[in-house]
Amino acid sequence: FEKVISNLSTKEEECERLRNKPCEVCVDGQVDFKEVVFNLQGDLAFHRMENIKLKGEIKDMSATLKAKDEEFIKLREENHTLKTKEVEKPILTDPAVGPSSKASDDDGVHDKK
Repeated sequence: FEKVISNLSTKEEECERLRNKPCEVCVDGQVDFKEVVFNLQGDLAFHRMENIKLKGEIKDMSATLKAKDEEFIKLREENHTLKTKEVEKPILTDPAVGPSSKASDDDGVHDKK
């Protein structure tokens, strides 16, 4: 119980001390509101500029990502086309199956010697 009372009195002293302490922004307890407002407006303008700059960077990055994505899709399609051609190639050029070997056999010019 005594501990609670001593804590309360300590809190009261702390409050009283803070009440009498001059504001850190103030000089001799007086505030130059124009200067404070001017400083705040300066900070706000700075943050707005940073925000615009960040938005610009985000826009640039998203444009870059979109371009990279389109490039990836194009490369993937080209790769798919190449793979499809690779699958078709062996069938066409295989001498046992390919039409080119049949064409040379069926022409009849070189076979009748």
